Amino acid sequence: MRTEKEKMLSAEYYNPSDKLLVADRKKAEELLKSYNRNGQQGKRGMPLTEILGKENRGMVKPPFACTYGYNIQLGKGFRAEQGCCLNDCNSIVIGENVILGEGVKITTLVEKKDKAVLEMAYPVRIGNNVYIGDRTVVCSGVSIGDNVIIAPGSVVSIDIPDNVIAAGTPCRAIQIVPPLEMLNKLEELKRGKGSLDAEDEGRGLAA
Repeated sequence: MRTEKEKMLSAEYYNPSDKLLVADRKKAEELLKSYNRNGQQGKRGMPLTEILGKENRGMVKPPFACTYGYNIQLGKGFRAEQGCCLNDCNSIVIGENVILGEGVKITTLVEKKDKAVLEMAYPVRIGNNVYIGDRTVVCSGVSIGDNVIIAPGSVVSIDIPDNVIAAGTPCRAIQIVPPLEMLNKLEELKRGKGSLDAEDEGRGLAA
């Protein structure tokens, strides 16, 4: 008989009240409390591997939140600003050189059934060289390509292709950018020399 965890990771309806899943969430909650408390007090917190359960060497500024932790995979050069939340009821796979702005939320939870007893979650995939602006929401089942900039405050509910600047609610591509030019823009953002303008549906990169 399949476990509720197996159903959850297979994007099937599962019962989140399952004892093993409840215990896993509780463990993540306790680890996050320590991670966030130490980070906010300027102390060296526990390694990110304690929460994510694998080799993830990214930089995550507290406060940080996730659901289980072990369903998150981070590539090299990952950075998350403060207040990010990763709802990993299914896998969240993030490529190399990805930056999440402040308050970014990534959720895999898609819907509930039977008076909220059962849930379903779809995986999220984010490619390499991606910048996701402050307060953006990335919805379940979405894939974001390589070399992408998402403007602040966007709601990403559909797939985003490679080599674009995207913005809006729902988020959509508003500008195609050649790969080399995009990498230069991303490097500017990484160094803090560029900024994303959320006005006018986030049209473009403001230097």
